[in-house]
Formats: sequence, C-alpha cells, structure tokens
Amino acid sequence: VVAWVLIEAPSRFDELAFRRRWRFLLAKYRPDVHWWSAVMLARGVALALSAIVLSAGTHQLLYVAALLAFYGFWTNWLRPWRHSATNTIDVVMTMCLLVAASALFRFAANPNDEVSEAHVGSVVVAYTHAVSFLPQSVAVLVGSRLLWDFFHPEKQRVALTALAMELDTMGNTLKEADGPEDFMECIALLPEIDRQILSGALQILLSESQLRLTNLRATVTKSSSFRKSMPVGDDHEDHKEDPKEDRNDGVDDLEAVEGEVELSC
Repeated sequence: VVAWVLIEAPSRFDELAFRRRWRFLLAKYRPDVHWWSAVMLARGVALALSAIVLSAGTHQLLYVAALLAFYGFWTNWLRPWRHSATNTIDVVMTMCLLVAASALFRFAANPNDEVSEAHVGSVVVAYTHAVSFLPQSVAVLVGSRLLWDFFHPEKQRVALTALAMELDTMGNTLKEADGPEDFMECIALLPEIDRQILSGALQILLSESQLRLTNLRATVTKSSSFRKSMPVGDDHEDHKEDPKEDRNDGVDDLEAVEGEVELSC
C-alpha cells in the first residue's frame, strides 16, 4: 500500500482527498523526495535484521556502521526533510550512532579468548583502512564524472537547453502574476529548504546582472574619457559625429541593462 501511494503521489497530489488521507506519509518531506518515508521504513527493518541474520558481534557492528554511513550520506546529499533544522539533526544523530557503533568494537571480543581478540583486532584494522580510503574512492568517482562531462559536451548542452526552456516558461508564467501577493501565495507553499535554494539562485542572477551593469558603466566611462583627451584637429572634426553616435549607443545599452536589472529586482 505504501509503495502504491508513493508511486501515485506525483500525479494525484492535487486531489484534496488524497492529500488528507496520506498526509502522514508525504507532508514531512520535500515534494521531489516524497518517497523518503519508504527509505525510513527500509532503514528500520535493515537495522532490526542485524541481530537476526548475523551472530558475530563484529559482523553486526560492521553491518550497522555501513548502513548508517550509507543512510547519512544520502540524507546529507538529498536533504529530504522540509525544514533545514530537521535535516541537520538527522545527519548529526546518524553520525553519532556511527561513532558509537565504531567504538563498540572495543567490547566485541571475548577477553578470555585470544583468538577472538586477534580476530577483532584484524577487523578493526581493516575497518580503519576502509574508512581512511573512502574519501579517495569518492574523489575518484567524482573525478570520473567530471571527465565524462568534459569529453561529452553535448550532454551539458542538452541539459542547458532544457534549463533555458524551463526558465523561459517560468518567466512567461511570472509575467501573468498580478503583483507580489500572488508570488507570496506560491512561495508560502514551498518547504524551507526550497525557499533557501530559490533565494540563493535569485541572488546569483541579481549579482550577474549587477556585474554586467557595472562592467558596461566602466566601459562607457572609459570610452568617454578617452574621447575627451583626444586632440582636436581637422581630421578629428571630420569624424566628430561618429564618436557621439558610439557614446549614445553605449548610453542606450546602459539604460537598457538598468531597465532589465530593475525588472529582475
């Protein structure tokens, strides 16, 4: 039943009855990670199986540590909870449990059995080596992905084209809004993390517009100062009209960019 609800949710979430019936499964998570309740259920079942499937204490601790590390990584990557504080608490609690499971290796061996102590010692050494080389393995994977993107620019071009089309569609939709009140109603429905992402993207776009405006102002000012310092002569008088036209063109471009920045603000 849970799997059916999570599969049907994207297409039926606009139904009021569906939202009220399955709110407890969907309301706690961001819309693009609405299926995270299944992950939480699977994590609980997997942790419970550690004491059933495995009998050796070292194997149980290794299993729990690997499971917690996997869950903590994807929680930090996807940020599934609607509030940033909840994501932070979840990641911190997972890391604390991981540290506790790692510390319990000290008590996994039988103190009266030298073979058991030697086995636990070898397991701890292998575990330490694996954890030490884990960042290098992640770096190799990320580097491989970057190399793939570098040698396949057509993939990036397709992604940028799709993003540009989505931004164009969103811009046309925003033009139909009556005022800030309409925007406030839409933004109020977004989770806290999505609002933070939207605010960061808006800051980037505004910074790019301001940088473009500043560079254009500097170019127009430099061009005007250079023309004023030129000596006046017969040859210069013959071409006096062209610099004026160029300066007027630069001022027109500057005013156009200022208008764009005002509209974006």
